[in-house]
Amino acid sequence: MKQMVLSEDIRSITEFRANATAFIDQVNKTGRPIVLTKNGKSSAVLMDTNEYDEIKSMRETMEIMKEVSIALKQLEEGKGIPHKEAKEMLLERYRGWK
Repeated sequence: MKQMVLSEDIRSITEFRANATAFIDQVNKTGRPIVLTKNGKSSAVLMDTNEYDEIKSMRETMEIMKEVSIALKQLEEGKGIPHKEAKEMLLERYRGWK
């Protein structure tokens, strides 16, 4: 994500309402998000859909990495079960499930 330009990228919701198309064009052209303020406080962020997709993908990757880290720690602590046993448990749990 590109670095914000504070003088251009923090705007009020009132300005956004009056110039929504121009704001969207700015976000798409610059690749920078716009922070929308309400009563002088940040309230929402307008960003390019590609940037949003990248952030969402990175978040999902981080969540998976966290789960893998927890699983590795559990294995180190001897809390794992053999593959064959895990497979049998899953097959039993989902037998007849469609």
